[in-house]
Amino acid sequence: MKKKALIVVSAAVLALAMSACGAAAQSGSASADSAAASGASASVATETLTVEELSLHMADGAMQATVTVEPAELADQLTWKTGDASIATVDENGVVTPVKEGHTSLLALAPDGTRGKAMITVWSGPKELTLTADGEAAVGGTVAVTAADETGAAVDAATLTWSSSDETVATVDETGTVTVVAAGEAVITAETAYEIAGSVTITAG
Repeated sequence: MKKKALIVVSAAVLALAMSACGAAAQSGSASADSAAASGASASVATETLTVEELSLHMADGAMQATVTVEPAELADQLTWKTGDASIATVDENGVVTPVKEGHTSLLALAPDGTRGKAMITVWSGPKELTLTADGEAAVGGTVAVTAADETGAAVDAATLTWSSSDETVATVDETGTVTVVAAGEAVITAETAYEIAGSVTITAG
């Protein structure tokens, strides 16, 4: 009787051991498959990753960054970052939002560590500049030149950089006042800090 009981217990132990071995084998196989899949994913190398420069006007708001990446499947796996979040921020989809005027960098990072980098310029002020000469030019006299933006609103002359194409004919000061020196023609140009320019021709007889 005791011998029979011992045989039953041993059989149960044997069955349990075999079950455990089977589970371990399945687990090992699953782990191997997972590792293989992970290895396959990690082996995707970035062939090309370039980011275009961005010029953002404060009034225009956010803009999608333009990126070229190959293989194309990596496009939604990029990590985005800006060099200075006080100037511009970027979300996980590459949408850049201007915060204040200035320059900073835009970085796109691929899973394998490849980087694409470009410059962001955040600016404000006129998008267009139109100059108007108020009055006729006469040798020895002065002419006031005024500036307006794309909406027709006046632009403060002191915020612009002024120049004359021919100072032997006419000179211009920082307020946009032109002094006619001699008969002839001169082009008066005003330019913003962000290189938006406008011109008007002064002709003196």
